[in-house]
Amino acid sequence: MALISFGSYPEVSLQQARKLRDEARELIKQGIDPQEYKAELEQRKQEEITSTFKKVATDWFKVKNSKGLTEITLKGIWNSLELHIFPYIGNSSIFKLKAKDFIKVMEPLRASGKLETIKRLCQRINEIMFYAVNIGLIEANPAVKIKDAFESLTKGQMPKN
Repeated sequence: MALISFGSYPEVSLQQARKLRDEARELIKQGIDPQEYKAELEQRKQEEITSTFKKVATDWFKVKNSKGLTEITLKGIWNSLELHIFPYIGNSSIFKLKAKDFIKVMEPLRASGKLETIKRLCQRINEIMFYAVNIGLIEANPAVKIKDAFESLTKGQMPKN
C-alpha cells in the first residue's frame, strides 16, 4: 500500500486529514486507487474549464470538414453557428448546457418566423452534442429533442432564412 499525503500542517488541519484519510479508505474498499481517482478528478475539472461549446464545435467542424461537403455548405454551417449560437453559449461549458439553453437562444428566431433556420441549427447542435458524447466528454446529449420545442414548416410554406 502506498503512502498518501494530504498536505502539511497547518495548511491541512488534523480534522481535515482524518476526513481525507477516511475518504481514501472508502475508495480503497471499493477497489479504487485514491491517487488515480484524484488525478481523474483533476483531469475532469480541467476538461470542464476548457471544453466550451465553441471549442467542441470547432473540433466537430474539423471532422465535418473531412466529409467531402462543398466549401459553400461548410461556410453556411459555420456562419449559422457564429451568428446565432456562439455569441450566446459559445463560452459555456459543454457539461453545463441543457436543452432549455439551446431553446432560449433560438427563441428570437421563432419570433421572427425563421423555422428553417431553427431546424438546421437544431441539426447542427445535435451533431455537435453527439460528437461530444462519442468522444467521451459527456454521457448524454441534452439537446436530442430540442426541435420538438418549435413549430415545423407546413407543406408548401416558404422558409424564411
